Amino acid sequence: MMKDQDLFIKELIDLFLSLEEELLDEDFRASITFQMGSFKRFMQEAIAKNDGDMFDAMVNFITKNLHLVDKRVQNAIYLSFLGKLDFSENPHLKNG
Repeated sequence: MMKDQDLFIKELIDLFLSLEEELLDEDFRASITFQMGSFKRFMQEAIAKNDGDMFDAMVNFITKNLHLVDKRVQNAIYLSFLGKLDFSENPHLKNG
């Protein structure tokens, strides 16, 4: 069974509780693209703070779920998230 947007976002919030308010905001809830944009900003903060543990936890979540989510969620991850992170401040995180 493929994970839909609701299940994917629920599991994301379970792991990163600080994202709950933004991801469930009425303006974001209907759009997986907006939700992935929020997650990208959250991950970018971890990169900027050189928080390797948080970064690794996020990468592990995405890696574990990428093949389990439906095509709509998968597309949002690829289009709104992957490839848009800026590692210029801490390039070692990209290779770690």
